[in-house]
Amino acid sequence: MASESDDDSKTELRKQIQIVKQTKTVSNPKGKQTMVQQDLTPKPANSYVSKNIFFFLQMEPEYWDKNPFKATAKAFPEGFHYKPTTLNKTRKFYEFILVDTNSVSIKHFKDPKDPNLNTHSTIQILKVMQPRHYGSNLNQPKKFSASFDPAGDTYWDYIDA
Repeated sequence: MASESDDDSKTELRKQIQIVKQTKTVSNPKGKQTMVQQDLTPKPANSYVSKNIFFFLQMEPEYWDKNPFKATAKAFPEGFHYKPTTLNKTRKFYEFILVDTNSVSIKHFKDPKDPNLNTHSTIQILKVMQPRHYGSNLNQPKKFSASFDPAGDTYWDYIDA
């Protein structure tokens, strides 16, 4: 009925299974069976859509916490949501690489209640640099056009950005 590669068939099959689950078979006294469809699933109180996909993560016991925000705070430095290679290579550092090389245009929209927070951002990709743009040594830092800490970036920093 459905193949592994056919997402539409999988979705259709799931719908059919759901309909069968919601269908109740009723026998009458004469021995005839009739199918009656009832809505057996309660309606959710919110618009959250549950997905039946689970990801299992392995975490060291000393980093585990029931609250995921506390668990990540133990593992990652403040302001980082990824494993930092060095603490001065922040999100602003990587953004600066992309803007300084004219690779992207970024606009941040601030929270009116807290100007330190971004509510959302837009990014326009202008170009993608290739290794030849960095010269023969991809590990040699190129200086930024303005002062920044660190003072330059390598091709690998650009790739990370």
